[in-house]
Amino acid sequence: MILENGANALEKTHAKCQIEEAFGQAATQYNQAALVQKKCAARLLEELDRVCPELPSGKVIEIGCGTGFLTQGLVKKMGDRPLEITDLSQSMLTACQQQVSQISHSSEMTFRTLDGELWQPISRSYALIISSFVVQWFQQLEPALDRWISALKPGGKILISFPTCHSFPEWKAACRSLNLPFTGNPLPDPGAIAQFLASRPVQTRYWQQSIGISFTSSRDFFRSLKQIGAGTSLSQTKLSISDFKQLVSALDEFASLSGGIHYDVAYFTISRNKL
Repeated sequence: MILENGANALEKTHAKCQIEEAFGQAATQYNQAALVQKKCAARLLEELDRVCPELPSGKVIEIGCGTGFLTQGLVKKMGDRPLEITDLSQSMLTACQQQVSQISHSSEMTFRTLDGELWQPISRSYALIISSFVVQWFQQLEPALDRWISALKPGGKILISFPTCHSFPEWKAACRSLNLPFTGNPLPDPGAIAQFLASRPVQTRYWQQSIGISFTSSRDFFRSLKQIGAGTSLSQTKLSISDFKQLVSALDEFASLSGGIHYDVAYFTISRNKL
């Protein structure tokens, strides 16, 4: 069942429209190309296994389901609860629903388009909010986390994973070696997020994981970002064709020395204090 959501009535920024369009176009090829995202969804599900006995009764919402890497595990582990599966992109949501329909037809599960950054929960009724590789796209992450925390029942939890500002050291080193600007999108600083959460009514646990991926050419790395919808650049800085060719050559060398191009991924478990 597909439901529309009132939060999307808010005017979308140009950047958000770009993101929605890019991921919508990637829906058909996402499963094959999103190797890091699949691995991190599996790791987040392992953390869910660890905290599941601690969860209060209540609803579960997934923010940014994509094609369903996380959703399929969520349905198997939490299918006895009301599940809300959401994504900014209708195309991604449809792809996810098709995947999930093969393993569940629960009437307690709903699908709806939702901008998780703008979500305005109306009640404190959620036992779990879970999201993998989504919050790095938020322009104002801290206010969004405040709203998510406000939606939790006492003892409820937020589980998120995201690539951090420490990702892609090889790409950054190649740019420095050529005196070129790094045109990757800014990514969240996990330390700053932890510091922000320290003043909120929550307990926070987080850790980081380095994940390297290898390509025949770093040109394939940039192509893979586009294939999964993550190639949308929010920067106004663009490289010329000549500069990009130099970057690819230099990145090939740095990636060869380090064994690939590396993501730094953070996993957060945020537990709302019990009354």
